[in-house]
Amino acid sequence: MPWTSRRPGAGQGTPALKGGRSSAGPDAVAHPADVFAQLGLMVFALLAFCAPLASASGLGLVFLAALFSPGARQSFRRDPLLRCSLALCAYLAVEAAWAAIRFPETWLVQLRFLGQWTLCLGFPALAWVLQGRPGRVGLVLVAAFAGLVFGAALHLRGSDFWAFRVGQQTGFQMRAGCAGLVWATALLGLLLYAEPALRAVWGTPRLWPRLLFFGGGLYLAVYALVASQSRISWIALALAVAASVAHRVRRSWGQEGAGAKRPYILVLALVLVGAGIALNTDRIGERIAADRVVVAKILGGDTADLPLSSFKYRYYVQRFGLEKWWESPWFGWGPGSTAYLIKLADREELVNQTDNGRMMGQLHNTYLEILMQGGIVGLGLFLAWAAIFAKPLCQPGYRDPLPEPLGLFVLGGLSILAIWGFAAYGMIVENWPYWRCYWLLLAGIAHTFVVYPPAVRAGVLHI
Repeated sequence: MPWTSRRPGAGQGTPALKGGRSSAGPDAVAHPADVFAQLGLMVFALLAFCAPLASASGLGLVFLAALFSPGARQSFRRDPLLRCSLALCAYLAVEAAWAAIRFPETWLVQLRFLGQWTLCLGFPALAWVLQGRPGRVGLVLVAAFAGLVFGAALHLRGSDFWAFRVGQQTGFQMRAGCAGLVWATALLGLLLYAEPALRAVWGTPRLWPRLLFFGGGLYLAVYALVASQSRISWIALALAVAASVAHRVRRSWGQEGAGAKRPYILVLALVLVGAGIALNTDRIGERIAADRVVVAKILGGDTADLPLSSFKYRYYVQRFGLEKWWESPWFGWGPGSTAYLIKLADREELVNQTDNGRMMGQLHNTYLEILMQGGIVGLGLFLAWAAIFAKPLCQPGYRDPLPEPLGLFVLGGLSILAIWGFAAYGMIVENWPYWRCYWLLLAGIAHTFVVYPPAVRAGVLHI
């Protein structure tokens, strides 16, 4: 059933930027830079989660093409988010320079973290290549998922996979915490897209390939998410799925007659996911129970001799982070100072016995990291930037023209990332290549519909 064309009007609060989409029409000849940018985008998406270092070649092609594309330069000049991004980068550059003067031995680390922050703020280039086209976004998501499956398949143990019994915590090719974030988001996307994609071909021969795709994808995603044993990812996914189901049920049951679309397939998919999780309740229970005693002792004020647990070390290192922030509350210590300050403190409680006795290298909290690295001023700039980024995404004029699965995926994925940030930090060495790809893709997809609002409500993702 085709969607009805619908143009968002000014009264709907559409966050469109003037001159966003070209009016030349689909038959206009594309600029050569635009063609190279699309090629670079697909290379980047395909390699993002199986060969993230190699994916930099596609990302570099996108950035290079943006320098020579008239449309890109026009889009960037009219994007208010870029001005705030430049202000944030300038502040981080001053912070990194000051930290390098205070701690000369860290200058290379300061420079690396400054480069990582700057690169993360470069997602408007991907938003420009996507051009606010749901079909192009769908191809990018499929390419990224294909690369994710390929990367995981190279590290799977067949016997465990077929028995659906996970053993030691693993992220396959990724660090376990980052793997939980990526697979939770992938599972959310599969759940959201399964119903409309299958409904569109119900009763036709095209149903079976899609059933295989979504069924196999759900099985692998649940297995990988459980294997990551990332509790914050489980919590974030549960909240995002609950919000999405509530939205779907409210909309579906509010419709009457033949046009009503009951979310039966989504509910069935959730039942299958629940069955998969039930097969590993012992492993999930062990992971959760391991920290129950620690939390109880901390809440009771008894922190002198906490049992061995990852939560124990998170508590110690975050308490250390607050202490160091209080020593330099306004401007912090610099973007690459966390691991150095922990090493300099040389405290026994900051040696993580659950991670081969290594010294902690992060605070396991993105927001605390920003506060300690940039101080109150840095956190204020970051929150201002985040508000500018998120404000148009929360307006009905942003969501209404989009296919419902895509709109829910964007908001749900960003919600998962925001919740995940309370217990992890993506810019450490082990996470950085994968986290960078994850953030750039998700933020680029979210921002493209701000810069290039779709003119009509598109159909479901075609696979």
